[in-house]
Amino acid sequence: MDNKESLDLAIYRLEQSKENLEEAEALFNINKFKGANNRAYFYREKSDYIDFYIVTKEESQEQIETAKMMIEMAEKYIKTH
Repeated sequence: MDNKESLDLAIYRLEQSKENLEEAEALFNINKFKGANNRAYFYREKSDYIDFYIVTKEESQEQIETAKMMIEMAEKYIKTH
């Protein structure tokens, strides 16, 4: 994979992440915290691997904020490369 292909792939994945974040925020706003975590997906370990894990509102909010931060960092990286 050359640099152009790598950049195109990074941009595509970034756009997918932004879409997932929008879905996470929508789910969070209707109190579907496990679904919000699954969409934000940077912190999925407990809610993915424990069948009866109950995600708290605070954990879900933290996950969404982490996703926002990661997207911002990815955008900055892509713009400089």
